Amino acid sequence: MSEDQSAPNPTSQRPANAGMPRWMIWAFAGKMILVVAIVAVVFWIANS
Repeated sequence: MSEDQSAPNPTSQRPANAGMPRWMIWAFAGKMILVVAIVAVVFWIANS
């Protein structure tokens, strides 16, 4: 039962930065921004 309740909304149980150092958060954010930028450039080149 506990697994089914925590599955749809895991963020209510623990915050996103619960056991993560600050540099891991920034590394993950930077990686996501890099991926979004690459995808945007690819779409821009494909559409031009």
